[in-house]
Amino acid sequence: MSPKSISAAKNASKEDENTDPAFDEVIAEMLKDRSRLWNSVELYHQYQLFGGKALLRRSLLVKIQDHFLDDIAVLSSPGLSSLVVFRQNASTVLHLAGDTEDDTQDLLIGKLAKIICDEVKQIDHDQSQYDIRVTKEDMSTSVSQTVMDLLAALTDNLKDTFPALLIANIITSVLSSKPTNLQIALGNLIRDSKSLINRLYQFRVTCSYDEILRFKRSAALAATRDIKLSGINQGSLGLIQAVADNFDADISSQNGKITTHSLAMLITQPTNASDDEQNIRESIPRISKSDMSKEIDFEIPMQRYQGPKIVPMPDNCSKKSVLPLKVLCSAILSERRAKELDIAFSKDVTNNEDCPEYNGYNTMVTRRQGVSMQPKTKAVYLPLIDMTPSDPDTIMTALHEAKRLTKERGQKNVIFTSDQQLYKVAVEVQ
Repeated sequence: MSPKSISAAKNASKEDENTDPAFDEVIAEMLKDRSRLWNSVELYHQYQLFGGKALLRRSLLVKIQDHFLDDIAVLSSPGLSSLVVFRQNASTVLHLAGDTEDDTQDLLIGKLAKIICDEVKQIDHDQSQYDIRVTKEDMSTSVSQTVMDLLAALTDNLKDTFPALLIANIITSVLSSKPTNLQIALGNLIRDSKSLINRLYQFRVTCSYDEILRFKRSAALAATRDIKLSGINQGSLGLIQAVADNFDADISSQNGKITTHSLAMLITQPTNASDDEQNIRESIPRISKSDMSKEIDFEIPMQRYQGPKIVPMPDNCSKKSVLPLKVLCSAILSERRAKELDIAFSKDVTNNEDCPEYNGYNTMVTRRQGVSMQPKTKAVYLPLIDMTPSDPDTIMTALHEAKRLTKERGQKNVIFTSDQQLYKVAVEVQ
């Protein structure tokens, strides 16, 4: 027998083995009524009625699935016969809703959740420092871009807006279990209300109150080392002045009376000088939890006056002279204008019920006259010098501290302002 004859005989035998008329009859019976609900027992009974013996009930069901593929749905439950129905009539026969959309939605949600978690893990959560300025760009670095894209897809009102950034920062904080710069900044805005911070922290709008206390302690410690962090910038951006005056306080209690008589100092500078450096991102070290209870060492170094006890007044400070005519005229005009404004205010406050108070009245007048508002002045308080204000050592200490802070900010000349009592001592010890 030739090889071709042997191959043809094998193929014929395989076709005879795969041919099952009873199975074909079952398939034809199912196609007659596609709306019918079948079970595996009925189908096997039909198979036997048609004379089928080659398949068992389980193998029959498998072969039916292989034949129809995705055209049928098989519902199985332990202890019960399987149900077979054509998919196109499944909702009518079984009153079921298709779950393809739900399955796809679940897959998409799971995929998005994984992407968001991965993006949050890649965010650099530096717990060793605080940012003292938080811009919109800084807020964006602490969020998942996928979250921002999802919010923007909901509505244009959440497209790269502050509400969207807040929502994204909350998600970042919850996933990372760490506060973001935005949450710390919002907590500092209401730092005086512990109950409000704790309530908002439950919603993760702000950080915890303990984190606010750590930030304040860290900021105080950093400000003792660099006056710029208190708001005083380079002298080229605005005139820096030192102001000194007496500080008196009496504290009475059941245990007695405590009296304080010391020297207070503050450093001033126009606020418009600070605006030029708003874009510079600065940070302060975040102290550890164990350092929270340590005292902040912020004492002004004491200076000792070594000169004579009685110093004659310098000649250039004791001379009396007539002020220039231009200065005298300017003073007279300013005084006259002030009197006119006072009279006008007295009339308006008497006759007009809606007249603002004195400061507001003057502001209203200057705005009507087109005078621009002067910028506010930033004032930074320094530690009290707990000594008698008029003592030469006290004034010497104040002068040295004013000189140090002024020189550090790049201003050559030191402007020191005080009343006449302290001015006399300052002239003697300089």
